[in-house]
Amino acid sequence: MYYRSIPIHPALNQSLFFWHFDRMDKLEPGERERTLIWLNGGPGCSSLDGALLELGPYRANPNGTLYPNPGAWNQKMNVLFLDQPVGTGFSPVGSGNLHQELDTVCTLQLDRQFQSSNYTR
Repeated sequence: MYYRSIPIHPALNQSLFFWHFDRMDKLEPGERERTLIWLNGGPGCSSLDGALLELGPYRANPNGTLYPNPGAWNQKMNVLFLDQPVGTGFSPVGSGNLHQELDTVCTLQLDRQFQSSNYTR
């Protein structure tokens, strides 16, 4: 198990947080290593909800303590929980702007894509 923040825009101190759980069971002969990337719905819902309330290796008690989840998905594969987009969970916005409206986010993303490509009419 390990966690880290991946810088995505260092000048604005923006990063994406992830929490990775290794597979618990040994690989069977001929079986390939697999990793599931879990993204909770949203935007705005931390993937740690999935880690601690749904399919992660631990569940949270009301008093904040953890107990093993017998149905954890990392029994058969690696699982990586990613807090996304920036501004969700432990993924900080930093000093940049956080756009919350879907049409604004889509417009900005498309605009960046066209500006960075060699798109011509």
